[in-house]
Amino acid sequence: MSKPRQLHGKVALITGAASGIDEETVRLFSVNGAFVVVADIDDKLGQKVVVSIGINHANFHHYDVRGEKQS
Repeated sequence: MSKPRQLHGKVALITGAASGIDEETVRLFSVNGAFVVVADIDDKLGQKVVVSIGINHANFHHYDVRGEKQS
């Protein structure tokens, strides 16, 4: 019996998501059905995470939480 996708239809924005615990959080949310916005300062790693999950389940946005102004 498969596990229910508890986050199906939800969108999660995860900062610092290109590596470490936050990358694992991205993967966990995705497996549970959420569409995940991978936000990080490292474009290369962020894109790599998205590709490994699949572009239908995640996308990447360059984001630096150190600055107050983000476009």
